[in-house]
Amino acid sequence: MPLRAHGVVVGTLVIANPRDGAFAPEDIRLLSTVATHAAIVIANARFFEMVRHAKEQWETAFDALSGGIAVVDDAGQVRRANRALASLLGVPIPAVIGCDLADALLEGSPALLELLAAARRGDRAQPLVLRSGTLGRTIRVNAARIPTPAQDQSVVVLVEDVTDQHAMEAQLIQSEKLAAVGQLVSGVAHELNNPLTSIAGLSEFLLEQKELGSKDRGHLRVIHEQADRAGRIVRNLLTFARKGTSERVAVDVNDVIERTLLLMSYDFQLKDIAIDKDLAPVPPVLGDRHALQQVVINLLTNAAQAVSENPPERPRRILLRSWADDRVRLRVADSGPGIPDDVLPHLFTPFFTTKEPGQGTGLGLSITYSIV
Repeated sequence: MPLRAHGVVVGTLVIANPRDGAFAPEDIRLLSTVATHAAIVIANARFFEMVRHAKEQWETAFDALSGGIAVVDDAGQVRRANRALASLLGVPIPAVIGCDLADALLEGSPALLELLAAARRGDRAQPLVLRSGTLGRTIRVNAARIPTPAQDQSVVVLVEDVTDQHAMEAQLIQSEKLAAVGQLVSGVAHELNNPLTSIAGLSEFLLEQKELGSKDRGHLRVIHEQADRAGRIVRNLLTFARKGTSERVAVDVNDVIERTLLLMSYDFQLKDIAIDKDLAPVPPVLGDRHALQQVVINLLTNAAQAVSENPPERPRRILLRSWADDRVRLRVADSGPGIPDDVLPHLFTPFFTTKEPGQGTGLGLSITYSIV
């Protein structure tokens, strides 16, 4: 006897009567009723299995998404959330359910509340990008109303962590600014180089005159030395600003250090930072001079920022030491507070910084690591 449900055969009911091989009419009616109910039960079981499988697939996809997703009711409370959102908030999923999303993300930001209100009205609002003081991250939030026939005004909210993306965009903008500054510096340096050369040459010429008095000779010697020093600074600026392809040549590390110190000496004087040098004779290394100078600049900049936070009673000192064993080595040490243990594992991670927003990109040491 076929088991038919909704016009579809879902099975067969086979019954044998071993006594006389025949069924009475009432038995057939009973069996037909049993077959109908059995078909409905089997069809429902298959339907529920399909629903369960579809629900598992949906939940798996919901939790697998890298962006945080939340279903928020008309009171602003989270009714459903995925693992990405829980991870962003730093709490397990059960702790997310029932919390106020605006408070959890942006401490009740009016802009986020307006975005949720616009989504409930069915308006298409622009995504919101804000820095979350609670999370210490930059997030992008978008929301849309869930279409339902009832009066339910729930919205689905997408939360994305765009901190690294924004840092990259800021770094690209900064790179463009530095490129423009480099061109400007190059032009200014060229313009300064000509009068400096004249001043140095004329002062040297006058120093050769025998009729000069000792006082005038002393003044001219100061003029010549300072003009020569200014010329070295200009040449260093030209070297730093010059663009070109990477060229691996024999480089004197100590010369790179000296040139970089001369380039940064004014900044060190302003910050009252003392520089101690212990530069031993070292063999040349094969590398890109400009890249190695960038390494020294990054290390000295970090050291200068560290000692700048010292209390008045603590000296501000930076020690540079170079030596050679099986390879040429450079060490930059400072009298700053040191690096906390929890920061050490992230020291060379791109965009990781302990500075306030806008004071650092978190790329200095990662670039240094990639160069070396």
